[in-house]
Amino acid sequence: MKYMRIINLSTIFVFSLLFSACAQNKTIPFELKNNRIFINVDINRKEYPFIYDTGAYGFGRIDSTLTSSDSKVKIIGAQSNFDGVNYSDIDEVRVDYVNVGGVVRNNVEMLSRNYNRGRDSIAFHGIIGQEFFKNYLVTINFRDNVIQLEKGNLSLDEPNVLALKDGMGIEIKIGNKIFNGHIDTGSMLYLHMPMNLTKSIKTKKLSKSGTGRRANTEFYFYSGKVLDTIKIGDNIINGDKVLFSEKANSINIGIGLISEYNITFDFKNKYVKLCKE
Repeated sequence: MKYMRIINLSTIFVFSLLFSACAQNKTIPFELKNNRIFINVDINRKEYPFIYDTGAYGFGRIDSTLTSSDSKVKIIGAQSNFDGVNYSDIDEVRVDYVNVGGVVRNNVEMLSRNYNRGRDSIAFHGIIGQEFFKNYLVTINFRDNVIQLEKGNLSLDEPNVLALKDGMGIEIKIGNKIFNGHIDTGSMLYLHMPMNLTKSIKTKKLSKSGTGRRANTEFYFYSGKVLDTIKIGDNIINGDKVLFSEKANSINIGIGLISEYNITFDFKNKYVKLCKE
């Protein structure tokens, strides 16, 4: 009987560990609309559509409509934003309660501005940034349209794991040269490269291909196939969908490319994994 009790206690202990680990894991459904990841966010006990953007520093951003509504978002200050051409004022706000898929933050400070200027209706009420899920491994699973949160770590010994530098920076190989790339799930594009990069890589002739907007400034995109092989880790990237502009400071890796893969972020240890699995 004593032996059976030891086995039963051991079994209970193992199951309790498994249950605890499963309880820490979370799954957040999302919709991919116009190459943006939309999630539901509870702001002070009321749900709003937000965008998940790993390129946004801090906990996130919030639309100015919520500072003038019944959501009880408090303005606590202001700062000036410079986009390289123009200045604009941005409010600093404090949110008492933010819940994203069971991950709760209290007294969250965010920046606030009008993210829906020029729209007929409100497309989204804010942005959840990289700091919000910093204690989790974050996998954006585009096959099942879910964000998976779990405890654990990535390792550079694993295939296609890359070191994150200066926030969301990674190395990207074009031909036999290494360049700085920037992962940005808030960007709707595929690959957005600096115009001066065309002096270092092989491309077809560029042609004007529409306009873009960053903060307060409009700019032109130019398209042209990159003829050199593009690689992120062991992944070979399509060179047909690249856009160039004078506004790009580094190679911006947007959701158009990322959504062809599953991507896992280890924000704590500053690693990222990009794979087809």
